[in-house]
Amino acid sequence: MRTWRPWQSRYPASRSSSPAFAGAAKTALLLGATSGFCFGFFLLWLRRLRAVDPLAMTSLNNLGTALFFASLLAIERNSDLGLPARALHGFRPAAVTLGLLVAMGCLQIAAPYSLLSAGLRRVRSAEASLITLVEPVLSPLWVFLFLGERPASATLAGGGMILLALTLRYTLFARQASLSST
Repeated sequence: MRTWRPWQSRYPASRSSSPAFAGAAKTALLLGATSGFCFGFFLLWLRRLRAVDPLAMTSLNNLGTALFFASLLAIERNSDLGLPARALHGFRPAAVTLGLLVAMGCLQIAAPYSLLSAGLRRVRSAEASLITLVEPVLSPLWVFLFLGERPASATLAGGGMILLALTLRYTLFARQASLSST
């Protein structure tokens, strides 16, 4: 008798029980765990460097990231590396694409990390990491409001758990911590 797994009925790609799929799942879990570790390290490092100007630090971080990925594109001999040159020579689609990339880099990445760096001057790293959990909860909300895409029930359940945990942390458990410290 076959065991029913709810995700298999919706997502045909996950129906395979091949070793390749299992390997991909392990790789995805490893990459996710590595990402979480790196983000935690990043928060601790930002907190340690709180005396440094947040805008300068974010600019250097983004510049280093851009150089790293440009070197990967160069190693692969990817044609996207020539995007800035095509944009500067008047190729309109390249100019629009480059403009969007710069806007996203400045608005979506640099501005929030500058604010996070400034906030870490006043808040502990553990508190900042908890507060950043609001972002994955709000992302599906923005997609729903602006694009009309309904989040999956698992997304809603996960977001609800995050909101519940944060609410408890900053209400019930915050009062207990303040009572125990007095």
